[in-house]
Amino acid sequence: MAIISRLLRIVEEREALLNRYSPDELSDIKAYYSAVYLLQTQAQALIDLAQRVATLMGMEVSGYVDAGEKLSILGVISPEDLRLFKSVVTFRNIVVHQYAIVDLEIIRRIITNKEYRRVTELARKIAGRVNDP
Repeated sequence: MAIISRLLRIVEEREALLNRYSPDELSDIKAYYSAVYLLQTQAQALIDLAQRVATLMGMEVSGYVDAGEKLSILGVISPEDLRLFKSVVTFRNIVVHQYAIVDLEIIRRIITNKEYRRVTELARKIAGRVNDP
């Protein structure tokens, strides 16, 4: 399977799994860490997708945030999309590098408001701009 399709599938699969969580379940430490992991891997797949698409569109990418900025320059994503992308990168960095413990209330808010669905929408928007080599 081509890389763009595979990355988009990962983002969509993580959304489907996250849809199963209720905010109340996050009090259980296993559910909390499971949700954090799903959000982290969804974020990473979006980032990888953005880097790949920006490169396929002829841009030289020098980092995670730069990939989003290049897609914005190309008109693939809007300024609002870029803000979301940057917040996803920040979240991913905090989780991966353990700059701080991710606050349960932040995870609860993301799950309650189903904010991870916006990540899927953004991934579809980005993936839709290129043929999948």
